[in-house]
Amino acid sequence: LIQFSGLYARSSAWIETEPSAFTMSRRLAEVAVAGTGALGCDVEPVTARDRGVWQGLLGRHTELAWQVAAAVGEPADVSATRVWSALECLQKAGRTVHDPLTLLSSPRPGWVVFACGGLRVASLATTLRDVADQVVFAVLTEGGK
Repeated sequence: LIQFSGLYARSSAWIETEPSAFTMSRRLAEVAVAGTGALGCDVEPVTARDRGVWQGLLGRHTELAWQVAAAVGEPADVSATRVWSALECLQKAGRTVHDPLTLLSSPRPGWVVFACGGLRVASLATTLRDVADQVVFAVLTEGGK
């Protein structure tokens, strides 16, 4: 189950071994995911930042953002926001920003999938009605689930 709607900021916890749900929202949108195993989700507006700021935010994962930008042909700010959202998902699933994150695939336009061990983070960069800038939605699940 993945749900999108427009609400205010809040998030809920996860349970790794039982059916669980996780929601994340910002003023512009809400994303929710439910299932079994590790889960996480995030929604972030794409914000233009210079490379030094992204380096400070993404740390060791900065090069991954530039790799994604080159691989899928999108602006660096979009790819950096994808990586930021993926890292947020990892933290919500009990991992850390120091865990390895790699580009797994870009199965269709707008989508990028990352891997961290057996975890997968699918990210969608899109636009929303009445929102000027692009938004990145990210959902983390275990394996190919």
